[in-house]
Amino acid sequence: MKLFYKKYTYELELEKETKLGIFIPFIIRSVLGKFLRQFSCIKEPDTKCLVCSEKFVCPYSLCFETFIDKDLEVLKGRQKAPHPFVINSPCLPGHVTNKIKFDLILFQTHLKHYPFIHRSIEMSSRAGLFSERTKFKILSVTSNGRNVRHDDLSSYSEPLSSWAFDRTEVRNSVRAIRLDMRTPLILQKNNRIVKNPDYFDILYAADRRAKILLDIYGDGYEWVDLADIEQEKLMNAEYFEESYERYSASQEKRLSFNGVKGKMTVVGTFTNKELSLLQFAEYFNIGKNTSMGLGSIDFSEHRLIKKKINK
Repeated sequence: MKLFYKKYTYELELEKETKLGIFIPFIIRSVLGKFLRQFSCIKEPDTKCLVCSEKFVCPYSLCFETFIDKDLEVLKGRQKAPHPFVINSPCLPGHVTNKIKFDLILFQTHLKHYPFIHRSIEMSSRAGLFSERTKFKILSVTSNGRNVRHDDLSSYSEPLSSWAFDRTEVRNSVRAIRLDMRTPLILQKNNRIVKNPDYFDILYAADRRAKILLDIYGDGYEWVDLADIEQEKLMNAEYFEESYERYSASQEKRLSFNGVKGKMTVVGTFTNKELSLLQFAEYFNIGKNTSMGLGSIDFSEHRLIKKKINK
């Protein structure tokens, strides 16, 4: 089970130093949607995407509405799938800077839309960001350590990166796992927000998202039994709540996204399945609003070594 993708790293320079009042992925998501719709839509401006005859071919609809067949087993009864992209950024609200960096991860099935997405970013550079309409220039776009040439199609389509679900049940030696929640993590269980997620909440959330993305954008998902992962482990978590806000043009109001940030350390033995899912969470985020950078997790592991004491 594999999921192929390409990560583009953008570096922007603002025309002046700015205090970031809003999370950068929210801003990038907003301008992408605005300009991509402007030059993708061939219908009347007030046409709703849901009833549009082109909704399964239009770049805007495919990337930002992402309608699916209601009979799709993995999301049965739902009209929309998770978006085919993830935007992450180390630039957090409150920072004062004239440089912005963000990663755009795009799944292989939608790489053909990247030229439209890049064009949208170029258009937004002239229109400006934030309420002050601060203009910017694109300093660089890199992928796999190489500059992306937008006049060369092969430059932005190859080579691809991939994540593979390791289903083996090999249990590794005792080690410590550290998870750092870089942006607010919003998890739900039984239709309720989980205020203090434990290790298994995070793991099962990664498994749910992996199942959906593999089925829709990857090479398919085969059922995997996770029952064997629930071995005894030592856990220690330090959380605090944080809220990010963004304005929704479609809903015409400000929305709040409340989640937990902090860190968790887990000590025990881990199967390859677990480590694979934790890597997935680090690559593609978990929880709610993952495409806009929420639920971003740093994952690191350390083998515990018993030191010999000289008497």
